[in-house]
Amino acid sequence: MTQVYLPADPHVRRRLEGGGRGAVASPTQPLRPAARPRRFGVIDVTVMLAVAAAITLLVMAAARWTAPATPVVHIDLSPPSCPNMPAIRCCG
Repeated sequence: MTQVYLPADPHVRRRLEGGGRGAVASPTQPLRPAARPRRFGVIDVTVMLAVAAAITLLVMAAARWTAPATPVVHIDLSPPSCPNMPAIRCCG
């Protein structure tokens, strides 16, 4: 024996009875038009460019932080090397 569920609410019953014909509009929930497939829009491109810019900025900052430090120049101030200083500065 099969049991049949019959709801007390007439709107729900009408929706169940019209099963093969599609959805029936109820006062609490109106029918919606069929959704169209989304296109690739300007907002999508803008968001993707912003994400790409953020990733590029992060990579550039990381490359700068991991770069080797500038070597420290040692200047020899001993008396024998002092006469050569002007020549080194002008030529080198």
